Formats: sequence, C-alpha cells, structure tokens
Amino acid sequence: MMTDAERMKIIERRFIKFLLLTIRGLKLDYYNKQARRHQKEILADPSDHLLLETIDNRASGEIDDTVKEALSLLSQREQTILYLTVVCDLTEITVARHLDSSQQYVNKTKNKALSRLRESIIREAIHK
Repeated sequence: MMTDAERMKIIERRFIKFLLLTIRGLKLDYYNKQARRHQKEILADPSDHLLLETIDNRASGEIDDTVKEALSLLSQREQTILYLTVVCDLTEITVARHLDSSQQYVNKTKNKALSRLRESIIREAIHK
C-alpha cells in the first residue's frame, strides 16, 4: 500500500514530465515557425547573382579567386539553386516549389553544377 507522500511524488514526477514534453513541443513549434519565416524571406527576393554576392561579402582572402572564377562560369539558375540549397540550407523540394520545377531537376542541376565547379577548380589548380 502506497503512502500519500509516495503518491504525491509519482504525481509530481508525471506533472514534471508533462511540463517538459509541453515545453519541448513549444520549442519545436517556435523553431519550425522561425525556419518557415526564414525560408519565406530568402525566397521572397532572390537576386540573379546571390552566390557570388554572398562570396564577395565574406572576408577577402577567405575564398580563392579560382572559386570565384569557377562560380562565374555557372548559369544564373545554377547559382541560384546552389545558393538556396547550400548557403541557405533549403531543401531541394522547397527550392523546386519556388522555381516551379521538380525536385529531381533541382537535384540534377545542383549535382551538375557542383561537378562543373570541382572540375574547373581542379583544372585551374593543375595549370598553376
């Protein structure tokens, strides 16, 4: 048979567990809401040269000129897809919806662009 003190401890533990789960749920809701707001802000005004502008705005010398040259060889669409997926960390599905295309197209374009960047940087490094 349980005493009243033992019952109160069980009730208190359950209540604390309930509060912790509620707080965790509220925090997740808050972070998800912030992430959606961030995505909307990014997608509201993507400029034509977002990736190059982001690199130019970073500390000079942090990014090699070879990388800037390689990025300038990409089309605006490829730069936009790379910017949104790599720099802004948006999912391919979100980017596809924004660009009115499919997730497969975004994935294919991103992979081709990264491959072209890699080849261009390696080629430039070999010729130096």
